[in-house]
Amino acid sequence: MKVALFVAALVAGAGLTGAAQAAAGASVIRLTSVKVNEQHPNNETIILKNNDFINGKKAGHDTLTCKVAAQNKVNCSIAIVLAAGKLNGKFVQLLSASSGKGTITGGTGKYAGAKGSFTFRNLNSDGSRTGVVLTLK
Repeated sequence: MKVALFVAALVAGAGLTGAAQAAAGASVIRLTSVKVNEQHPNNETIILKNNDFINGKKAGHDTLTCKVAAQNKVNCSIAIVLAAGKLNGKFVQLLSASSGKGTITGGTGKYAGAKGSFTFRNLNSDGSRTGVVLTLK
């Protein structure tokens, strides 16, 4: 299913791995998201569970939930759980895209009230590895 391959890639960003960095008043987290499990509770919903790695070491996990909004678009939400807390985000994506961007809408722990953006892109052809860059303001 083309949606499933695409969604696997959605959790991640600009294709680079790395540690959190501060830049011009923003905090940047670079991670690689690797698919662990994929569920299809109905014809319109896809749920992906992924492990997240920073500098090759497991740093947390995420859950991506996407619902088909139109023939060629999905509305997605993501929850990324790291040691310091959880980040929430959302985005709308074309089914044919292998990269994109979204908005960070909040979080818990160190990330309570977080705002910002993220980018992602597939790192392999089946979309099971995704690079993600989170920029917190």
